[in-house]
Amino acid sequence: MNIAEAKEKLLAGKKLTHGYFSVGEYIYIKPGDDSGDIYSEDGVCHDNFWDLRQLEGWNEDWEVYVI
Repeated sequence: MNIAEAKEKLLAGKKLTHGYFSVGEYIYIKPGDDSGDIYSEDGVCHDNFWDLRQLEGWNEDWEVYVI
């Protein structure tokens, strides 16, 4: 999926992974968190997640994370 679709999925409560991520890595937004902060699988908040991912490779290759 593309980045716009990925952002929609995050807001809908899905966990997402990307082709650049290692196995087991994903991002999510905490349920009920209206701030839209993005967290990684280890619980770390990434305040500027999208700002640091401006290269073209981040525009595609998003997937819903499945355990």
